[in-house]
Amino acid sequence: MVLTAYDTPGLRKRMRDLGVSFYLAKPAELRELVPVVANMLSKPFSNFAATA
Repeated sequence: MVLTAYDTPGLRKRMRDLGVSFYLAKPAELRELVPVVANMLSKPFSNFAATA
């Protein structure tokens, strides 16, 4: 999940190209955040790439 204060169409495309499935721009309202987090938590953990 990416939560960013810097939001542009180019950045959204780059995140999609990198495989980011969940993207929100700040300030995110609770009505935007809850469905994204719920969707993210409904996915199998193995779908998430480990990052270092």
